[in-house]
Amino acid sequence: MKNEKSKRILLIITNPFAATNVIHSGLISLIAQRYHVYILSDLVREKEIADINRRFGIQVESFSANIPIENRTLALLRKLEKALFFRHFGIINQIIKEQINESIFQYLVKAVLYILDSLNLNRSLLKLLRNLIIRQSSKSSDLRERISAHQFSGMISTSPLDIRENIVVNSMKQTVRSLAMVISWDNLTTKGLINADYDFILVWNQFMAREYQTFYEPFNIAKQKIAITGIQRFDQYFGTNPNEIDKTKHRQRFHFDDDDRIILFATSAAKHFPDQIDIVDHLAEYSRDRPRVKIMVRCHPGDSVDRYQVFEREENIRIESPEKLVSEGPSIPALNTLLSLYEALKYSDVCIQVASTMRLDAAACNKPIISIAYDGNKSQPYSKSVMRFYDYDHQIPLNKLRIDRMVFSKQELFDALDDTLFCPNVNVPTNRELVKEFTHFSEPHSNTTTMKFIEEWLN
Repeated sequence: MKNEKSKRILLIITNPFAATNVIHSGLISLIAQRYHVYILSDLVREKEIADINRRFGIQVESFSANIPIENRTLALLRKLEKALFFRHFGIINQIIKEQINESIFQYLVKAVLYILDSLNLNRSLLKLLRNLIIRQSSKSSDLRERISAHQFSGMISTSPLDIRENIVVNSMKQTVRSLAMVISWDNLTTKGLINADYDFILVWNQFMAREYQTFYEPFNIAKQKIAITGIQRFDQYFGTNPNEIDKTKHRQRFHFDDDDRIILFATSAAKHFPDQIDIVDHLAEYSRDRPRVKIMVRCHPGDSVDRYQVFEREENIRIESPEKLVSEGPSIPALNTLLSLYEALKYSDVCIQVASTMRLDAAACNKPIISIAYDGNKSQPYSKSVMRFYDYDHQIPLNKLRIDRMVFSKQELFDALDDTLFCPNVNVPTNRELVKEFTHFSEPHSNTTTMKFIEEWLN
């Protein structure tokens, strides 16, 4: 049998969230044990690779080449393609987004799209645009020569809705097979189209598989396989981790007592909820009358920890911000970020979130969930309200499960916390099983399943 270690894999990483799925989850360790892995990335450099090799006991290498940059022509073509795509498939997410900044230009675009739709030209024009984008993004001769010299057996795109990764794959389409990992449950309905014909597509769950089949059926992509793997980083929640600390040590780290009741508030990106500091202020008010209640605010990577320094003197509040692997420039999160998130969820008594993937994270850890559906101290119109996020395509089927308690005011938040922290209902079914349609697994099988499909793809 041929030594599989001799096969070279090019792993393309342009997105920090994709890095957590592939690197932090431990999947990279399984791949590197079987194949010779090179990483092409503008986030993972020599220092990060040394840290990764040391942490996982593997030997991956950096692939020295510049990540391609999207030119103006491609950017314009993709804007047209996105508009047609969202219109043709009636994507709710985009309809909601368009309500924020309605302009004369947008009205003109809508009018043109309506005319094209009326003439049944949307589908044909969408196919034409995508083919044109693929051709335009296949011309990187320098990159082609550089990759060809390494004789890769395959390329794995960890963020296939990023046109830069498409450019790499399209440049090598005729000679190197390709695999795409769709990195999040919302990508297919929020990011537009994947502008590369990958040989193998990996998605989290059946919802995403159906979306992919619907959206890409018009393009008749030959010999393409779609497979469901579950969520790679969720293996952290479903298995055991030898590096995990116990409850006492975790609470000592944050100066909590063992009998404290802990509220975990996982913030969202600041651009999505600019006034979420109001929610922290409300939680501070709640805890002042309840001395055994403590609050941990875990900042989203797109939310600045500096905004919450005003709460430094609050005795019951701790602010935590996931660290980057390096201190300057674009980078990936610190390699312990998934473990620290798991510990924060495991040792808290309730998780508060704002229409994010944290709803799934908390459910996977069997935590009670409170979902913020109000805008802090100032009510916003629907087009700018956090309420709109719960109406996105990927959130709608999760809403129907009612795994969380949605609150629409500060008083409702206080009531929900009182009920959750002081009157818990022990007979509620476990959230982990309820969200299995979304996580696909409730045991740590995602990485091994992903690895099985990678082996199938290469062999």
